[in-house]
Amino acid sequence: MPVVIYCHGNSGCRLDAQEALQHLLKMEISVVCFDFAGSGNSEGQWVSLGYYEQDDLEAVVAYLRKNDQTTRIGLWGRSMGAATSLMFGVTDPSVACMVLDSPFSSLKVLSNELVTKNEVKIPKMVVNVAFKLLKKSIEKKALFDIDKLEPIKSAPSCFIPALFAHATGDDFIDPSHSKNISEKYAGDYNLISFDGNHISHRPPFFYDSVSIFFNNNLVINTDFGEDNVYVEEVITEEELTKLQNPIRSSFSDELARARQLSLQETFLDEDEENLQLALKLSLIDTTDPNTTETGTATTTSATTTTTSTTTTDPSKKKGNKKEKDPKKKKS
Repeated sequence: MPVVIYCHGNSGCRLDAQEALQHLLKMEISVVCFDFAGSGNSEGQWVSLGYYEQDDLEAVVAYLRKNDQTTRIGLWGRSMGAATSLMFGVTDPSVACMVLDSPFSSLKVLSNELVTKNEVKIPKMVVNVAFKLLKKSIEKKALFDIDKLEPIKSAPSCFIPALFAHATGDDFIDPSHSKNISEKYAGDYNLISFDGNHISHRPPFFYDSVSIFFNNNLVINTDFGEDNVYVEEVITEEELTKLQNPIRSSFSDELARARQLSLQETFLDEDEENLQLALKLSLIDTTDPNTTETGTATTTSATTTTTSTTTTDPSKKKGNKKEKDPKKKKS
């Protein structure tokens, strides 16, 4: 069965997947939702905004791969979950498709944008110094480099079909992030926009687009009913047995019938065709294994085109043989 893994955003949890359930379950697509480390009920002290979350997602995918019922896997990420899905997609191209709702292109770019949106103008030099101090603090405590949080660098190496989505009124992660990522994306993609902000409920248009996207990339059509153009008729087991070797079976039946007729002294009118067959079979040495297949082919021809069988002149066959050239023999 197809499965969609829902990846929640920062300050979110697995319960955020409720928005996906009502749309995917009715399509017979299973949904897996989980808490990233440091979120919800999962252990962990830090949220790394996608750096370590890739490992969590990898563990979930590996778990599903061990299940024989899993056919195709799709990802649905929002905000941090979208950035995580994009960076993970480079390492696992077997993922069938991804829905990326409001991903950020670069944490450093996002941080600078958030600072500049502040009513109090802060000099750029002060922002750079503060960012470096923050970077050192995170490296010391959480053991990762925030400069490496650049999902946009994964775009040129990712070929998984993707649906990018972003609210036009998003004042936390600007819509330009999705636009910039999609422009560098190597795989097939579509970019949709809609009214709302970063945390607003998504409109029906968004869910319709997601449903169509997953249906095209995850659902396998297994309809073998009467409307399927590839199904012509139902074949019974008895008919299937007869079709396994129809020529040899026909030959065996006709040979037995011909032998039976050869022992009779009187014949009915409807036996005329079988008499012709008996005459033909009398010319075949069925004890010779090398002539069995020839006899089979000839018998079939005799039952379908009796005229051509009975009008054959054996003398003409002898005349068709090429005479040896005495000159060639001497040389």
